[in-house]
Amino acid sequence: TAEGEIIDELSARENREILERVMKKDVYCLQKEMVIEDALKMLVEHHISGAPVVDEEQRPIGFFSDGDFLKRLARTTSNIDDPLALMCLASYEHAHVDDKLQYLMKLQVKDLCVNNCICASITTNMAEICRILSQYHLKKLPICDSGKIVGVVNRSDVIKSSVQRYVEGVED
Repeated sequence: TAEGEIIDELSARENREILERVMKKDVYCLQKEMVIEDALKMLVEHHISGAPVVDEEQRPIGFFSDGDFLKRLARTTSNIDDPLALMCLASYEHAHVDDKLQYLMKLQVKDLCVNNCICASITTNMAEICRILSQYHLKKLPICDSGKIVGVVNRSDVIKSSVQRYVEGVED
């Protein structure tokens, strides 16, 4: 019905306004062909722990975080259960961590990133944003409008917004 469409449109507009207040609009995206060294430098330079990975048309295709890099740096190829053998292997791997670091730094972002970028629409309501962050154990959720990233919502942004709304409600 026309009335239902008007309500949906109003709701979408309200959701957009709330998200635009909560999300960070200065989004740093990584190109999929970028080398890991440059990606990590960008994360450090902008004091962020991860960023969406985009294709040539700036559409989200993945997500890369410092955790993805650390997991790969720490990963061992062995399935050894013997503690003594594991200690020997750890010593061996420690000696070769520089070699592994050199190798990883030359890879492209697309080689290490999570290849499925979970995103939300700019009209998604905050309850759904919270559900997505929680269900998928995400720290950051890219927000898209017409297939392009327009912002990122962090868990800390949601908490900050929730506390502000609570305090404002208590003070009234």
